[in-house]
Amino acid sequence: MQPAQARATGSSIAALAAFGVLLFASTALAAPKEGATGPTGPTGPQGATGATGPTGPEGREGREGREGRTGPTGPAGPTGPQGATGATGATGPEGKTGATGAEGKAGPTGPTGPSGTPTCLPSKASETGLWSASLAGSAGGPQEEAVGVVSYPIPLCEGTQSGVTSVRLTELESETPLTIVEKGCEGAGIPQAGAQAGHVCLFQGSDPGATEPLWKNAKFVQMEEPDAVVSLTSGTQGVRAVFRTTGYLESGKGTIPAGGAYLVAGGAWAVRAP
Repeated sequence: MQPAQARATGSSIAALAAFGVLLFASTALAAPKEGATGPTGPTGPQGATGATGPTGPEGREGREGREGRTGPTGPAGPTGPQGATGATGATGPEGKTGATGAEGKAGPTGPTGPSGTPTCLPSKASETGLWSASLAGSAGGPQEEAVGVVSYPIPLCEGTQSGVTSVRLTELESETPLTIVEKGCEGAGIPQAGAQAGHVCLFQGSDPGATEPLWKNAKFVQMEEPDAVVSLTSGTQGVRAVFRTTGYLESGKGTIPAGGAYLVAGGAWAVRAP
C-alpha cells in the first residue's frame, strides 16, 4: 500500500468512528428512561355493535349423546275418538255345559188346538167326493166292464159299515129332490150332494152329449164292496159301482152287440156314518 492510500483509509475509519459516537449520543438523548406503570384507567363507554358477520360453514355432526334417564310419568291425556271396529275374530271353542238350572214354574194352560183327523168316521159325521166310470167298444168286440170307485178319505169305523146302505141314483133321480130323500140321500142334486145317516149315495150327472139316455148297449149292474163282493151295504174303505156292456158273461167270453157300446157315468158321492 502506498503512503497516500494509507492515509486516506485511516481518515475514513476515523470519520466512521466519529459518526458512530455521534449517533449513539443522539440516541441516548432522544430516548428517556421508562418510568413505572400507572394505575388502570376507568372503562370507556361501550362502542356501537358491529355488523353481523357472514354465517360460518356448518360444523360436523356431533356424536350421539347417551340415552337420558326415563322421566316421570306424565298426567293421563284426554280420551281419544273411538277407533274403527276390528275384524271378527275366530270362533272360540265351545264352552262346557253349564249346570242344570232349577225347574221353572208351570205355565198357564194354552188354548185348545184344532181337532186332529180321526182314525175312523165318527157317528153322524159325513164326507163327500167324486166318482166316474166309462166304457166304449165296437160291435163284436170283447165285453167291457167299468167300475166307479168311491174311496173314503176317512174309513168307516170297524163294524159300522154293515149299517151303511149303498145307493146309486140315476140321472133323473139325482135331479128329483123327493126321490133323493126317499132313497136315504140329501141335498138338491150334485152341487149339494148329501146322505142321511147310515147311507152312501152316488149321484149321476153328465155333460150334454153323454147323458144317460145316450148310453148304448151298456148299463149300471150292481154295487159292490171294495173287494168286489156284491153287497147292498158299504165296505169299510168305500164302495164300487159296476157298469157292463150288454151280453156280458162271467166266463169273460161275451161280445159287444151290433152298434157297439158306449157309456159315461159319474158325479158326486156322499156318506154319513150311522
